[in-house]
Amino acid sequence: MPVTAASLAKKSGIKQFVFFSTMAVYNGGKTLEGNIVDCKTECIPETFYGKSKLEAELALHELESDDFKIAYIRPANVYGKNCRGAYISTFAKIVKLLPIIPDAYQDVKQGMLYIDNLSELVRLIVEKNGSGIFPAQDNPPVSSVEIMEAMSNALNLNKKKSKLLGVPFKLFKIGIVNKLYGGISYAKEYSETELGSYNIVSFEESMKKTLSWVIGENMNSEVLFSIIMPVYNVENYLEQSINSILSQSIKDYESCIEIADLGTISLYYFN
Repeated sequence: MPVTAASLAKKSGIKQFVFFSTMAVYNGGKTLEGNIVDCKTECIPETFYGKSKLEAELALHELESDDFKIAYIRPANVYGKNCRGAYISTFAKIVKLLPIIPDAYQDVKQGMLYIDNLSELVRLIVEKNGSGIFPAQDNPPVSSVEIMEAMSNALNLNKKKSKLLGVPFKLFKIGIVNKLYGGISYAKEYSETELGSYNIVSFEESMKKTLSWVIGENMNSEVLFSIIMPVYNVENYLEQSINSILSQSIKDYESCIEIADLGTISLYYFN
C-alpha cells in the first residue's frame, strides 16, 4: 500500500513523501539492561510488524530521486489522546492501585513520543522538505519509575517511591517484569534532527494531558450524544417530555434538544 501510494504521488509530480515506520525495525526490543538504539544499530526486526515496515522502507527507497524525497519516521512508543495501546493506561492503573511506587531499574529508559511532538516533527519535515531517516522520541527518555512518578503527581496522589518494594522485581526477572520495567530508547544524539527541535511539549505536561483523557477526568465536559425527539401534533405534551429527559440520571448529552413537530411543520429548539 505505501509503495503504491508513493508511486502515484511521484507520477503526479509530488516532490515529497512521508512514511510512518516504526522503532521495531531495529534489532531487539525492551530489556531489563536497557536497549539503546543508535546509528550503529542494525535493522534486524524480530516481529512481523517490524519486518513489514522495513520491507516497505526498502521498496520505497527505490523510488527516491532528486525530484522525489522520502522521509522515514521511526517513532518510539506514541502516546496521547486517541493513541492506540494500553501502555499508559496500564501504568495509570498501577499507580492508582499501589500505595507506594516500587522503585527498580531507574537506569533503564523507555523511548516515548507524545502525539503533539510527533505532529511537530511532521510539520518540520514537510515545511523544510526533510528526507531520510528520523528516529523520533521525547528527550530525554524516561524510566518506568519516572513514568509512574509523573502520573502520581499529575493525579495529585504524590505517592512515594520505595526501593524495598522494588527488590522483588529485581529478583524475579520474568516476562511481566520486563514489560513493566524493561526499556528500549534512542540515543539522544540519534533522535535529534537538524530541522529543529520537535519536543515542544514537556514530559510532565504531556503526561497530564494524556491522563486527563485516559482516566476520563474531563468526560463530563465532552459531548457524548445529542437528543433529537421527533413528535407529531402533540405540542401540549412537549413540556412534560422535556422535563422527563432533564430528570434522567445520565447527563452526558448535548445541551440543546431539537424537537420537530412533523404535524404542524414547526421546529422547537431548547438550550
